Formats: sequence, C-alpha cells, structure tokens
Amino acid sequence: MKKEVIKNIITDLESLVKNLKELIKDEKEEKVPKSKEVKLEDLRAVLATLSQHGKTAEVKDLIVKFGGTKLSDVPKENYSQLLKEAEEIKID
Repeated sequence: MKKEVIKNIITDLESLVKNLKELIKDEKEEKVPKSKEVKLEDLRAVLATLSQHGKTAEVKDLIVKFGGTKLSDVPKENYSQLLKEAEEIKID
C-alpha cells in the first residue's frame, strides 16, 4: 500500500514539474519581444546624423565591423545590431 501511494506521489510531482517548466517556457517566450525589421533607410538616417555630428570615423568602423565597406554592403541580418551599436554612440 505504501509503495503505491509513493508511486502516485512521484507521478504527481513529475507532472507538476513538467507543467511548471512549460509555464516558465511560455513566460520567457512572451517576454522576448519580436524585433522589428530595421530598414536600410532608418539605419542610414541614424548613421547620417552621427556623421553630421563628427562621428564619421565611428560610423565607418561600424559598417566595416558588420561586414561592409559601405552601408549597402552590410547584410540585412546585421542591421538591427548595427543600429543598436550606432545608437550607443554619444553625440557631443
């Protein structure tokens, strides 16, 4: 009798753990915002503003860092990270 009760408790606990893991997974998925697609024009505008404020060297370094010799050479999949790093550059 005791063994049967213990087996039932173990089964219930395993089920509980499984359900809790699913809840945590669902919450994590909800918290991760879907990154909106960065357009070349938006990126160009941010980089142009930086360049106009004397940050041309930093802009060129970013473009090279993300795989281009000019902005249009940078792969689209790098746009969001490039934009993020460009926005971190302080304008005096």
